[in-house]
Amino acid sequence: MDNPQQSNKTPIIVAIIGLIGVLGAAVIANSEKLFPAPNKATSTAASSPGPSQVPGATGSTNAPHSSPVPTLEPNREHFLGAMDGTYRSSSKDDLDVNWDQRSFSLTHFNCSLMGKIVEHEGYWAIVVEETDGLCELIDKDDYRKEVGKIIPQKGAIMNSGRVARALVNFDKASLRELSGVYELQ
Repeated sequence: MDNPQQSNKTPIIVAIIGLIGVLGAAVIANSEKLFPAPNKATSTAASSPGPSQVPGATGSTNAPHSSPVPTLEPNREHFLGAMDGTYRSSSKDDLDVNWDQRSFSLTHFNCSLMGKIVEHEGYWAIVVEETDGLCELIDKDDYRKEVGKIIPQKGAIMNSGRVARALVNFDKASLRELSGVYELQ
């Protein structure tokens, strides 16, 4: 027959096992808060390609190599969309963007500007790294500096996340003729 002392211990043991299970589940569910991951910004910045690793970049450039290209850790809380492909302005200037490399090439008649797009909250900065050698629209002291912005227009992000239309606005007076709305081709 059953021992009365042993039958009284069974509910207590079951309750203790249940409590341990609940506490274990709570620790696992909140492990990111209890044990924060190390800062990923330093490892991401170290692995970003430098100016010499830009796809399509040639050894001959007109850009001085004195200052590094500005880099920023993308703001993951504010999604701008992805610009990828060829965009054309109403004045028939072509903006080719490679989203994976965060690079661009802008063609205006016989003038080509190449560089990086750097993500900020609400826009991408345009950073010119080199030209085709024929272009005189940009001064040499403006290389590797933010010379303009690309701002996706509201409602222009497609279901795929690609930006279909964006405002390109150059701050430099010599580049203002390239400013305008660019649409995905």
